[in-house]
This record gives sequence, C-alpha cells and structure tokens, in this order.
Amino acid sequence: MQEDILNLKVYADLFEHVEKKLEENGQKLNCDEKGFVFSIGTPPRKISYEEFKDLDADAFLSCAFLKFFQRLPSDEEKKKCSSMTRIETLSYLVNKASYSIRGIKLTDCIYNPQPGLKGRTVGLGAAITSSPRLRKIAKKMPDGIQNKIRGTFR
Repeated sequence: MQEDILNLKVYADLFEHVEKKLEENGQKLNCDEKGFVFSIGTPPRKISYEEFKDLDADAFLSCAFLKFFQRLPSDEEKKKCSSMTRIETLSYLVNKASYSIRGIKLTDCIYNPQPGLKGRTVGLGAAITSSPRLRKIAKKMPDGIQNKIRGTFR
C-alpha cells in the first residue's frame, strides 16, 4: 500500500513538471492533476465509480474519459457534458460505442447506467466482426458472398 502511494506521488510530480514546462512554452495541458492521478492504475475493463465520484466537475470528466477510453474529452465533448449532471454524463459515456466495444464495466455505482440499444448493437457487431471462427467460415464461401458480408460490416 505504501508503495502505491509513492507511485502516485511520482506520477503527480511528473504531471507538475510537464505542466510547468508546457506553461513556459505558452501551452496548456487539457487535464488537471487530480483527473490524471486518479486515472493511474485502472484495471482493464473494470472501473470503480467510488474512486472518482468526489472530484469537481472538470476533474470528474477528465478522469472518466481517461479511465473509460484512455483519452481526454474533446472540446466538443466537454461542452456537451458541461450542462449535464453526473448521472447524465455517465449515461452519455456508457452509450458511446467504444464503451461497448471494449467491454468496460462500471462498478460501485448506485445509478448503474447500462448501454442503450445503439451501444449494445455496436458491441455485438464488434464481437462478431472480430471473431476468428466466423472469419474462417467466411473465407470458405464464394467471393460474391464474401463481398456481401464485408459490405454489411462496413
């Protein structure tokens, strides 16, 4: 446990150093320190809401995007989520296609948002198109049928 705290401190110091260097060059980092530090050490596909629920709005959004998608929100996404409550923001994130494709599970959340029809469909489609077994079957079919199958998943 002590080692984990030291590792987080190293990441916080690294963040401060990078932020300072960017400011010296007239640039700005699009993430705040809390959002960055809380996104460190996230186990793949299992994200605990308890870890970042108490952050302020900007840190919450940055942390959620880093934990769910390993990226920061775009300016358009920030603008869209700025008028939403946390529950609405979580529902918005859960309904993104990349959430379903990656098979992410949000835990320790009393709201328990679930992907909508679009998210479930995209997740199922991604699972089908990436299935090695189905690819082997499709390779044995005539070229005309293979082209129709490819056209369906484009």
